[in-house]
Amino acid sequence: MNNTTYSRQTVKYCGELWNVTDNPVLRILWAAETGNIDVVNEMLNKDAELISATDADGYTPLHRASYEGHCQVVEVCKTLF
Repeated sequence: MNNTTYSRQTVKYCGELWNVTDNPVLRILWAAETGNIDVVNEMLNKDAELISATDADGYTPLHRASYEGHCQVVEVCKTLF
């Protein structure tokens, strides 16, 4: 998660701003890291393969949720592995 900062639904990564609503991978990673269980559930119900999405460091939604202590998101992610 190096070089990554978050503000609402915008991600700054490697000097570029991305709107997470435009990119499903960034959106699921953002939602997991911020503990947004509603977005996590919505996205995984639409595309369960997003559980395997990774960032530049290889972190998945499960990693990000765990690191930030979002237990509900962790539980949802664990059911898909």
